[in-house]
Amino acid sequence: MRIQIPYNYEPREYQETGLARLDEGITRFFLLWHRRAGKDVTWFNALIREACRTKGIYYYVLPTYKQARKIIWDGMSDTGWQYLDYIPKCIRRDNPNQTEMKVRLKNGSLIQLIGSDNYDRMVGTNPRGIVYSEWALQEEMAWRLMAPILAENGGWAAFITTPRGHNHAWEMSQKVKSMPTWFYEERSILQTKRPDGSPVISESQVKQELAEGTMDEALAKQEYYVSWEGPNQGSYWGKWMENLELDGNIENVPHDPRLPVYTFWDLGIDDSMCIWFMQYSNREFRFINYYENDGYGLDHYVQYMNQQPYTYARHFFPHDVAVREIGNKGKTRKTALEELGVRNINVGLALSIIDGINAVRLVLPLCRFDKTKCAKGIKWLKEYSRERDEKHKIWKNTPAHGPASHAASAFREFANSFEEVKKIQPRQTVVVEGRHGWMR
Repeated sequence: MRIQIPYNYEPREYQETGLARLDEGITRFFLLWHRRAGKDVTWFNALIREACRTKGIYYYVLPTYKQARKIIWDGMSDTGWQYLDYIPKCIRRDNPNQTEMKVRLKNGSLIQLIGSDNYDRMVGTNPRGIVYSEWALQEEMAWRLMAPILAENGGWAAFITTPRGHNHAWEMSQKVKSMPTWFYEERSILQTKRPDGSPVISESQVKQELAEGTMDEALAKQEYYVSWEGPNQGSYWGKWMENLELDGNIENVPHDPRLPVYTFWDLGIDDSMCIWFMQYSNREFRFINYYENDGYGLDHYVQYMNQQPYTYARHFFPHDVAVREIGNKGKTRKTALEELGVRNINVGLALSIIDGINAVRLVLPLCRFDKTKCAKGIKWLKEYSRERDEKHKIWKNTPAHGPASHAASAFREFANSFEEVKKIQPRQTVVVEGRHGWMR
């Protein structure tokens, strides 16, 4: 019995281009395709084809585990076929692993669906091919950890996405679009046709969606005309951040040695951890620094904090800093921080995320940011957004978990605590023999 792979799938002309480059030996792909252009059906089938050709591990990565299950594992293409049916039963070694979303092939290859929120599942493996679907919404570490492995074994990676503002996907696109070792392609609705020559999405359909109010003009430009411009659609604070930039409040904001510094933290568990550094003066909150890292313990962040030429007044942490950790002999992280020399710790209340989001909107007009030292944090505040329900074409009332979440959580801690900062009597500091001393 002969089975043709791809199975029951015939790519459209515009979908064939990248697949042809894969045949020619290109190993890096960046495809900026409009919504409903067939990104997943094309590259899921490409992944299956390569898994049949060369024995190895192949990952199909979506922003979250839930999306990987909903969109691909349990999902259907626009033809009505379930995605798993593109892997014919006769080439499978056994039944799919429902829990881990794995399919093993008779030739020894493994195909697995992953959420970039669980990128640690890929650590320690040796994949031959990876597709990152909706890359603009994914955790960057899902690629950073895999890049050296694919470089060493000659494996390939494809990044398929629609734009989401000037985030990490935009930065990657600007770097790779002129690299001869990458295949880069942009496809708006003006450049995609069905086999009969009709547009995949017509401009009249877009106009109808605009008229019905299911999307606004900025979202249409992003989704259908692959425009990177404007804040991330669904962004909670994008407009406020743009206004700050227009008003000149994202500029050079130097550290003032006469003023104390306040820190605001997000504590990750096997995840990124971050700190905002702020000074308060003349009813203005000046953010002078932002630091984020991944895979380090509290001692690393305390060391970074102590290396700065700052005099600290108080450190604001989320409520879970006071929760005992089983893996740390029952200590709280507050205790661990105090043992590392951190004093004046403020333990926040367990407030709702939505209340924190609204509090940020109220206080942002009173803020200034150093455009260089806070660059990464500024980007995350612009990109922090609601989760999108693609089926019903609406934005949910819950935040999308992604790389912006950590900076946003720490900034919500500031927004929930800034009144406490204002209550602290402002003091000036003087430097005597290289040491900071308090002066009223």
